[in-house]
Order: sequence, then structure tokens, then C-alpha cells
Amino acid sequence: MKVEDIFQGLKEVANPEDAIHMKAYMKDQFEFLGVKTPVRRKLSKVFFKKNSSPAIDWKFIHQAWDNPYREMQYVVLDYLQMKQKALTPSDLSKIKKLAQTKPWWDTIDFLCRSVGFICLHYPETKKFVLEWSRDEDFWLRRLAIEHQLLQKEETDVQLLEFIEKYKDRLSKFSIKEGSKYL
Repeated sequence: MKVEDIFQGLKEVANPEDAIHMKAYMKDQFEFLGVKTPVRRKLSKVFFKKNSSPAIDWKFIHQAWDNPYREMQYVVLDYLQMKQKALTPSDLSKIKKLAQTKPWWDTIDFLCRSVGFICLHYPETKKFVLEWSRDEDFWLRRLAIEHQLLQKEETDVQLLEFIEKYKDRLSKFSIKEGSKYL
């Protein structure tokens, strides 16, 4: 995949007025072309479909991530979401590197999904994420904590579904106690 091709596509649909507002919203941390999420995702979807491959193209990811425009980091996040099932434990260190390069809440909170997928399918990787939660790097800690919160949300949903399914067999006290912190 060529980063230049997707970048050119984004430039063609960019709105400089939107770029001003997007940059201000992100506290002037990053440059923006001015491509809103629905437009970017539509363009990315077409691009990835044309350039599909079973393997994750980490060269593309790193080149796109290095681009100064924030939409390119978002393209990487779209790509990782699309390739999620191909993620393996060896990708965890690569995701860590992304999290430590150009970090901000928008990318960290999204990278949490990729980390979560890896930890869910490869439980042996959880120890690394636990180490991140104690790291000096604020953004790495946030990534680890967001991942743990996401896991808690999934557990809450499972508990809620359990209570709903068996409410006729549970005592009022069990339902009350089981629902207390949901």
C-alpha cells in the first residue's frame, strides 16, 4: 500500500475551514487537513479494499503514522480496526510504539481496542499491559487503564445479561447486590 495514495485522496476532500476547528479542538497539538470522520472512513474503506492483503502492512502503518496530518493517524486506526483479527502478540510492541509517538487521547483510546483484542485472544500478553499501567509514560498508563476499563465494561454487560436471563430464579437481594455497581 502506498501512503501517498491515501494521503492524496484525503487532500482532495479536505476542507481548510474544518481543519482550523479540528486543530483548535485538539488544543493545537496536531495539524489537520480538514477531513471529517465519515468522509475519511469512506475513503479509507475504498482504499483498503483496493489494496487488501491478509497480512498487516506495518511499513504502511509507520509511514502513515509519521505523516504530520492527524487524519493519517486516524487512517492507521481505521486500518488496525479492519485488520484486528490478524493481530498477534508480536504486534503489541508495535502498538506500544504508536502509543508513545504522537500520543493524545483520541489515538490512545482507540488503540485500546487493538490491545484489548490481543489480550483477549492471547491471555499471556496481559502481563505486558499490566506493566504499562505502572510505566512513567502517562499515555502508556492511560492505554493500559483504558484497556482494563473496557474489560470491566464487557464484564458488566455479561453480568447484566446474566441477571436479566435468570431474574425469575434469583432472589431480590441477589439482583440488588449483583446490580449495585453496574
